[in-house]
Amino acid sequence: MDPEHIVHCYKRYFNNVLIIPYELLKTDESLFWGAIAERFQVPHPEVTINHAINTSLDLKRTFLLSKTNKISSVLLNTLCDSKDYTNMQEKNQIVSNYGNSGKWVHRRFVEYAAAEQVDEMYRLLGMSKPREDFFDVKLPRV
Repeated sequence: MDPEHIVHCYKRYFNNVLIIPYELLKTDESLFWGAIAERFQVPHPEVTINHAINTSLDLKRTFLLSKTNKISSVLLNTLCDSKDYTNMQEKNQIVSNYGNSGKWVHRRFVEYAAAEQVDEMYRLLGMSKPREDFFDVKLPRV
């Protein structure tokens, strides 16, 4: 990942870009918001974030989430692109409902499932462990 490239891309559309590690929000929320307030000359927010929301997942659960989201993508794209699926009212309703809720179901599953349930999903998907290169993400240069 090339942070300078990402900042360059954002600066094409925004005049002021600030990069702050998400971990700072988790460890010192006041400092996090203070940095934003100072940089952009805006008031420091008086509300706090509920840290129980969107908790971090371990590698095994993150990998499973990526696979279930990929399955959703294949399912939805297949339905959307199907020339044979001619019941448009039904097709649109299924695509809309599943598209709006599917990824939330996956996220909440990997977040709240017991270890045995996660292992069962791995078995169902024919996986034994996360790929070793899973976090080796390369962003293309534009």
